[in-house]
Amino acid sequence: MPELHAAPDASLAVTPLAHLHVSGISHHTIASGQLAHLVPDASEAVRLHDALSADGTPCMLLITCNRVECTWLGTTTRPDAVLTHWLRERAARAEVPMDSIRPERQSGLAAARHLLRVSSGLESRLRGDSDVLGQLRDAWTTARVLGRTTSTFDRIMERIVHATRHVRRRAEFDDASRTIGRVAVDALLERVNHAWPASRVLVLGSGAAATSALDALSRARPAAISVCSRTDVRAASVATRYRGVAHTPWSARQDAIAGADVVIFALRTEQPIVSDHDVPALLRSRNERALWADLGMPPNVRVRLPHDALELLPLDSLMTWRSLEDECMERAESAVERELALLMRHFLRREPATRVATVAATA
Repeated sequence: MPELHAAPDASLAVTPLAHLHVSGISHHTIASGQLAHLVPDASEAVRLHDALSADGTPCMLLITCNRVECTWLGTTTRPDAVLTHWLRERAARAEVPMDSIRPERQSGLAAARHLLRVSSGLESRLRGDSDVLGQLRDAWTTARVLGRTTSTFDRIMERIVHATRHVRRRAEFDDASRTIGRVAVDALLERVNHAWPASRVLVLGSGAAATSALDALSRARPAAISVCSRTDVRAASVATRYRGVAHTPWSARQDAIAGADVVIFALRTEQPIVSDHDVPALLRSRNERALWADLGMPPNVRVRLPHDALELLPLDSLMTWRSLEDECMERAESAVERELALLMRHFLRREPATRVATVAATA
């Protein structure tokens, strides 16, 4: 099959891709410790999305643990300015150095390539992360339900999602195992080894990282699994999705941590919930060494001193525990360029309708 290449800029100009833009920050542009303080919670995300689309510009807000990005369609630069202003205000409140806030903006084919790489997991800290496609699809669905997209914007996103599946399939990492929760469980299994069938596991959190860990745990089958979150109702709801998973009230979390052989921390919290001061009491009654994995952003556990009865796996070590092979990455990169070329061909075939749609979207 002949190799495909994206069309030149002259062809791009007659498609809506010429008016596609992405602006935001990620773990590539800011230290993860600082980035964690700039990721908005659910209510803040709603207000930010309102501000980004206040003038009617079709836009989507993608928020993950490792990125805050706005995608929009049009000739305006307003969303970029709104996002930058919001991030700088947030940084000031969180006492993050202002000079570190430099959103990256990409336009045209570069923006389409970026979206495809992000959704394929190539821009994630965990390379090939299979959670990101779902997060991007959810962000697009939210924008569409709120009436913040157009038919042209939706058509672009539909093609990006479709192309992502092809990239992952051709790269041969289109599976559910490349999630941080699954990687954490695999790393824990490797360390616990023969003691796993007798292990009591506690998962703190109810978001994507926590549920991906629970997915893996339900297959790994330790002796007992419990989930605990700051919102008891949500944690109880998560527990009902899995056979044999119990719910632990937030008020009982200290006893639950102390009684667990393995703890997976996956909470979204500004401050750590465990520090050096807490560890002796949590481990006092243990005969065997406890094993903790911290998936929190910022970290849920801030332990600087060594503790004989504890092994802690921080997020950074888990991100590099399972890497993609070079050959796999080469296939992924090649697939991205091929899918971009097909994306261009799709919109060039629709050129007459595209001209009208582009004008409508950017008016």
